[in-house]
Amino acid sequence: MGRLSIRPGRGNGRGSGRQRLAEPAKDRGPRTGVGQRLAHGFRSSRCAHHCRKVWAGNAGTSRERVHRLYAEDPSAAWQPQAGRLGRFEVPGVGASFGLLDNGIRLDAGVESGSVIGTQYDAMLAKVIAVAPRRGDAARALAGVLRTARVHGVTTNRDLLVASLTHADFLAGRADTAFYQDNPPDQLLLGQGLDPALGAVIAAVADAAYGRVGQARSGFRNVPVGYRTRTYPVGERSIDVHYRFGRDGLELGALPAGIDGLLLIDDGPDAVRLDVDGVQRTWRVARFGEGDDARVAIDGPDGSITLRRVPRFVDPSSQAPAGALTAPMPGSVVRVAVSMGDRVGAGDPLMWLEAMKMEQPVRAPAAGIVTQLRVAVGDQVEQGVTLVVLADLHDASPAAD
Repeated sequence: MGRLSIRPGRGNGRGSGRQRLAEPAKDRGPRTGVGQRLAHGFRSSRCAHHCRKVWAGNAGTSRERVHRLYAEDPSAAWQPQAGRLGRFEVPGVGASFGLLDNGIRLDAGVESGSVIGTQYDAMLAKVIAVAPRRGDAARALAGVLRTARVHGVTTNRDLLVASLTHADFLAGRADTAFYQDNPPDQLLLGQGLDPALGAVIAAVADAAYGRVGQARSGFRNVPVGYRTRTYPVGERSIDVHYRFGRDGLELGALPAGIDGLLLIDDGPDAVRLDVDGVQRTWRVARFGEGDDARVAIDGPDGSITLRRVPRFVDPSSQAPAGALTAPMPGSVVRVAVSMGDRVGAGDPLMWLEAMKMEQPVRAPAAGIVTQLRVAVGDQVEQGVTLVVLADLHDASPAAD
């Protein structure tokens, strides 16, 4: 069988950084069929210029597609992620660390319950699809990744799906400039489950979870007021106002772009809805406790994990105004400021290190350092307050 090879580029621009296909190597030994074998990897490298490796080849009759699943956030400068994998399930696996002629192979170094630390590389697994044709293998791999259940840490899974289904990739035109031409934020638009719909599913499932062992209240002459559940998404929060009436689920407002939504069946672990005349089922899982409690939703159109905001929040657990928190778990390797220092917008305040990668923490605006809660050598979790800045016109630094 012929083997297709490529020569990886080392540059950081659109010219020298591109990879060109080499001619297929000469066959060594008898041939049992016609075709070529192709390995493909999307990998966010840790080089200074964040070179993206995209291996691609021309058409053939036999194809193997390999994708590396990483605990990293492509939308946040490829920051490595750490935490406990609440669930790690990849469907339709035909082999692990072995050969197969057709189907899905999984080479994983983790399982459900594994803890992803900050001391080692962020790769979780290689997912491999083998099919007679390149496009078939790419689509099979995209389908498997889309329906995989990976809960607990942010991964590059959605980016892999978007890359696999991109026209340039399917046509074999992808090279090391792929993510320069197609930034992750653009590729991820429209990928995965819509957060607003996901919040509705989460609210319905959480309501069912809260009444386990109890019967749902029946029809009342006096309408019951809407209940509210809140789920933060990025810098915003989604409030779901809902109640159960004589006609089933009633929402204060439908998610944008949806004209009709009916509840078909609900439970703590699954919700079935009719959305604009199409019925779908989403599976629901929960992990974490307290402020870190989360709900993960998996369905045919992708997945989303939402943090559950408790109904009553302890004021002492809230970060103070002007607090800058750790963008990732890691070790404080350098602190550039002291109490009372004046800083400008964009000034680096400190650096965190995790998984061989340093991440600066910068001032979002000019201010004065009023609290400095960490020192070099400290290990911090994601979301922990590192430093507090006050406006230049505010009071003097607070006491430790």
